[in-house]
Amino acid sequence: MDYKFDRGSHSVYTLNYHLILCIKYRRKVFTNPDITNELMERAREIAKNHVVKIISQEVDKDHTHILFSANPNTNLLKFTNVLKSGTSKAIRHRYP
Repeated sequence: MDYKFDRGSHSVYTLNYHLILCIKYRRKVFTNPDITNELMERAREIAKNHVVKIISQEVDKDHTHILFSANPNTNLLKFTNVLKSGTSKAIRHRYP
């Protein structure tokens, strides 16, 4: 298996994370393709703002899997909080 290593000024690293986000009460929300497209688009925008690269994103009816890579200085707690709240607010606002 080949790894793609990223380089900092004094470090070499490869940090990949697998994030699973579930809908409250496991409601089947992601049956509408417009909602899934909105989710993926918002997630990519938020990741770009936090210097995080989304490698893969899959959406099922009641949850989503996001595989992303980040550098060691990334505040993962802040990124996940912004990702969860930002996508949730946008989807609830556009699709009541």
